[in-house]
Amino acid sequence: MALVDAKQRFMWASSGFPGNSHDAIIFQSTGLYAEVEEGKIIDQIAKVQDVQNIYPMTIGDSAFSFKTWLMKPYTNAVLTEKQQYLNFRLGRAIIMVDGAFGQLKGRWRVLMRKNKCE
Repeated sequence: MALVDAKQRFMWASSGFPGNSHDAIIFQSTGLYAEVEEGKIIDQIAKVQDVQNIYPMTIGDSAFSFKTWLMKPYTNAVLTEKQQYLNFRLGRAIIMVDGAFGQLKGRWRVLMRKNKCE
């Protein structure tokens, strides 16, 4: 599990959990989750036209629970046009994260092994 910024840089990572563990449970057991919940991490604010504050957001997949600092795609069967557009934009961001993992695997080929016996 990792936190990747918009420039495909790894900002945080965690490993060592069993493969059958749920992503949300793994994330909730990390120190990063505790720090974000306590408000220690998300302290950067961007101003838009000197009127509105925009806080950094974390994007997760549908496995995670929605938080004020974590966005996830809508999972309803029937979506409005705005919900579909948000899901599209979140999907584009998730593609960036997948690209970061692809670059990591390309650089460190040992990460492509399925188990330690190979």
